Amino acid sequence: MGEKAENFKHWIGAQWWSLYEGAMLESDYRILPDRISDAQAAVIQRRRELLGSPVDLREEIALDEATRKLQILHEIAQRKAYISFLRKTA
Repeated sequence: MGEKAENFKHWIGAQWWSLYEGAMLESDYRILPDRISDAQAAVIQRRRELLGSPVDLREEIALDEATRKLQILHEIAQRKAYISFLRKTA
C-alpha cells in the first residue's frame, strides 16, 4: 500500500470520511449541495471531538484537505446551478 493510502486507512470508516467521500463522488448536482453540507458538518464535528485530544497530525491534515476540497466542490456546484438556471431562462 502506498504511503498516502496508508495514511488514510486510519479514518476510512469514520463518519466524516464516509460523508466526505460521498460528496466528492456524487454526480447528481441536484443533491450535491446536501451531500456537501452533510460532509462539512461532519468535518466540523470531528474537529470538535479532537479538541483537547492528543493531535493526530495525519488526520488534522486530512481534515484540512477535506475542508478545502469541499469548499471548491461547493463553488463548482453553485456555478453549475447558476449556468443551469441561465440556460432555462434564456
